[in-house]
Amino acid sequence: MADSTPSERVAALADEFLDRHRRGDKPPVREYAEKYPELAEEIRQVFPAVALLENVAIEDSRPPRARRYRPGRWATSASCARSGAAAWASCTKPSR
Repeated sequence: MADSTPSERVAALADEFLDRHRRGDKPPVREYAEKYPELAEEIRQVFPAVALLENVAIEDSRPPRARRYRPGRWATSASCARSGAAAWASCTKPSR
């Protein structure tokens, strides 16, 4: 890491930071900022953003839950578009 640019060093440290998070270690950003004071400002900006992107990527990588259509037992009709208690009552009557 000694021959790399500061941005490359921060990227490598961010990878290490994320690996530790994945293993359940949960290191604070402060730990890296104190250990690498010459990179502290960039670390404080990049690490939280990378952690946020990692969480989003993890959630997005899961396939969406398939929803099967199951006919309900409640009737729906044009009257459901009306407002008020009477419309609500007519919309919630069980269908036959």
